[in-house]
Amino acid sequence: MRTAILLTVLIAASADADLVSKRIDSSGVRAMGGVTAAAESMAGAAMENKSLSIIALGIDLRGSLSVGLEAYGWVMDAMDFKDNLSLADMVVQRGKLVDLASRVPRAFDLWGHVDVARFQFGSKRLGAFMVGAYAEGLAGVRLDLPDPDSIRVVGQEIDIGGPVTMVETAGLGDVGGTLGYGRVFGLPKGLSLAAGAQVRIFHRWLVRSYRVTAAARISEAGGIDVPDFSHETGVGGTTSLSSILMLGDRFVDARVGLEVGGIGAVSYANGMERETANFAVGAVVRPLASIGFRRLEVGTELRAEEGGNPSWHIGSSIAWGGRWLSFSPRIGGIIMDRRMFGEARNVFTGGFTATLGIVHLAGVVELYDGGYNTGLMLGLGN
Repeated sequence: MRTAILLTVLIAASADADLVSKRIDSSGVRAMGGVTAAAESMAGAAMENKSLSIIALGIDLRGSLSVGLEAYGWVMDAMDFKDNLSLADMVVQRGKLVDLASRVPRAFDLWGHVDVARFQFGSKRLGAFMVGAYAEGLAGVRLDLPDPDSIRVVGQEIDIGGPVTMVETAGLGDVGGTLGYGRVFGLPKGLSLAAGAQVRIFHRWLVRSYRVTAAARISEAGGIDVPDFSHETGVGGTTSLSSILMLGDRFVDARVGLEVGGIGAVSYANGMERETANFAVGAVVRPLASIGFRRLEVGTELRAEEGGNPSWHIGSSIAWGGRWLSFSPRIGGIIMDRRMFGEARNVFTGGFTATLGIVHLAGVVELYDGGYNTGLMLGLGN
């Protein structure tokens, strides 16, 4: 049973009322406050105009390792308390529960994306084509117990003041393939417009919500309910549409991007469910382009997701180097960023992207009230 609980944490977000966004930004994007202006979409791929681009392997993970290990230890201790609950000395048992209640870890989130392989090819006349295979997942767990002072012994029972969900976790993991196409269209007065579409077909493992609950009173006869672990599997597909308007002349260098994603559904054994649609519109400008300095970018983006409040993203970056050797420090912030279980928070971000030959790196640190997350991306390709 303990193994089942931990697998739930590691698989990865809920598809019920607690569902968080399924959109996973790269660590480099998060370092700039989540601002993309559609740069990582198929419209962005068309703007790059690469004849051939190969990602042999890309791994991107974001979370808090220290909190994850702390949560792991806490769950193990909680299960030991349940398995070894004895009426021999209820004062000792209360002490164990008070210890657990005094060191409840904060909520733990984990995001991950792996590009098994991705190929992008094409030309300015034909447009950009993309094909690839990927795996990605979202995971979340939150732990809780009442205030230690409210835990007391009443006869042959431990009274915790009311029922509580000790462990709540949810997750999903997708493995699939993706196809995309994008093209750039020339417009008058130095403008250009890129449009693209990307389709994903995937197999999904889903844990809607797994909860270990404690009754108001715990005794040797029971009071802590650990249900059997269960999950669902399904097959689904989604489509994402994107466009970028480029404004480039001597005085203005900017792009405005629009993305609509999550258009699709997943078929489970008990029926079909729509995916969570999302929408984003943003702009990135190079404010010093008029004096010939194009390395500084400043951007902002507004995102909205079905069933959730909109979030506002702002960020900035400066880049040095070229295609094969580069470094770009980044900074940003997100207002009303949604967590795994749907709560919103304000986040300050910072990090970098770097290229060394065929090695691509990105790192991010996310700071928010009560904690932090870190992320790292490693990719191999041209």
